[in-house]
Amino acid sequence: MPRDDKVAILKESLAAIGRRIEIVLDAKQAAGEDRDRWRRHLWTCVNDPGPVWAPFFDMVLSQIRHVILAQESQGWETRRDSCQDGD
Repeated sequence: MPRDDKVAILKESLAAIGRRIEIVLDAKQAAGEDRDRWRRHLWTCVNDPGPVWAPFFDMVLSQIRHVILAQESQGWETRRDSCQDGD
């Protein structure tokens, strides 16, 4: 896969993750929690190549993009309530 395609897929995937993080941050802020603290922790988790992403190591970027976009289209926003419950 050409480098430009990889960069475009990665950019789109990170944008989808960022949109989900914003939903979580809105819920945390509404619950009276520190939005900036949660933002730092969530983006650290995204950037950490540790166990959180281990199941995805063998996937190519296009598969990761497909998973993220599929989950987003199936209603990540409908799961907003679970964020407020501390899940």
